[in-house]
Amino acid sequence: MFYKNSALDTDWIGYHTTYGYQLLSSYPTDFPLPLPPSVLTNEELKDIPSMFEFMDDSNKHWWETFISNQTSIHPSQEVMEQFNFDFWLPDVDQQIPIIETEQLPVPPPTIDVPLHPIVESELQIHDTIAVISDDTSTYWIGTIFDIDLDIDNTYVYHVHYYYQNSDGVWKLMNEKKPGSSGTATITSVLLNNIRFTKKKKLPERTKKKLCKLIKLWKS
Repeated sequence: MFYKNSALDTDWIGYHTTYGYQLLSSYPTDFPLPLPPSVLTNEELKDIPSMFEFMDDSNKHWWETFISNQTSIHPSQEVMEQFNFDFWLPDVDQQIPIIETEQLPVPPPTIDVPLHPIVESELQIHDTIAVISDDTSTYWIGTIFDIDLDIDNTYVYHVHYYYQNSDGVWKLMNEKKPGSSGTATITSVLLNNIRFTKKKKLPERTKKKLCKLIKLWKS
């Protein structure tokens, strides 16, 4: 599980664990018991008659019948018996072998699995993102200027890149220069919603986060 403290937050909590937070260690081994329907009290139904004038005859009749005898809509004991132990198990000839989850190997992280919960629908044109380099040693920062769909329905993001000068200031590359733009997919995006400081520098918090993501990617 990944989560945010607020829908307005840009950062997801749990991304640094690669797979998020583990909620369950195994599947439940038992089955839930059926709960019989309960009868509503007179107190809970007392306001219904005051709305009869707004109902047509069919609805009014239904509610009048229900108030006088709630069992009219409750399933019979015969029906309830269908929800017993057998209901939760497959037929004998369709039994599914139970595998102890403790015996299953834990899959190692792979390079094509994002290390944070960025989803394709979150990335929009004009978003500034960090893209991991081909050799996974560093990152590129750029702004999305177009989005396409690949033949396998994968989103392809066209990015106009920035460069960092000796003063640590980030500037958009000249569009006429080779390498000023490129493409990326969701699996190569390290971070989105990047914001520069007023002096067009990368905040220290963002730099530390990107370094951490690079290390996780390599591991």
